Amino acid sequence: MRPLLNFLCPISMILCFGCERGGEYIEGVDLSTLAFNYYSPHMGVHPDTSVLDDPTNLFAGGMHSETKWIVESNKNQPGHTVACFYAWATMLAFEQTGEHQYYTAAALHSMYLRQESNPEDIYAVRDLAIAGYQAQLDYFPSGVSYLADGVTSFPLAPLSCQGIIDLGGIPNGDCDMKTTDSP
Repeated sequence: MRPLLNFLCPISMILCFGCERGGEYIEGVDLSTLAFNYYSPHMGVHPDTSVLDDPTNLFAGGMHSETKWIVESNKNQPGHTVACFYAWATMLAFEQTGEHQYYTAAALHSMYLRQESNPEDIYAVRDLAIAGYQAQLDYFPSGVSYLADGVTSFPLAPLSCQGIIDLGGIPNGDCDMKTTDSP
């Protein structure tokens, strides 16, 4: 039997997840209190996997692949942006895909906008978000994600380009080509 990861959502609901990659039994963790730890200047940016060594990352021991979507669905609740980052960055470390890279960068982007890190780390969070979006463009230029139907996909490159621009960065590469509808 696989270990379970339990955590307490702010709505006082306990959710259980079977861990596909190791894991330990954790009970009653309120994800809204999870604090971001600026552990490495490249964490959450492919090919770096230092997020797995971050002692703050409660997902580092492993999690079920659907956990990322459950955490993502709660991202707009106060404090959940940090949990989204750790869930997506952990998945990226275990399974390198454009989707994992994009959502990791998007969590950092939200964390920056909401100022959900130590004040001295806020610009480092912004820089990590830009680097994460750029990594999606560099390593996974054809990366896609899917709508809830699991069939309809959409490209992530235009969203990554826009994320970099929104954060005041300049995308490296041809974003004009990636943001237009071409056959």
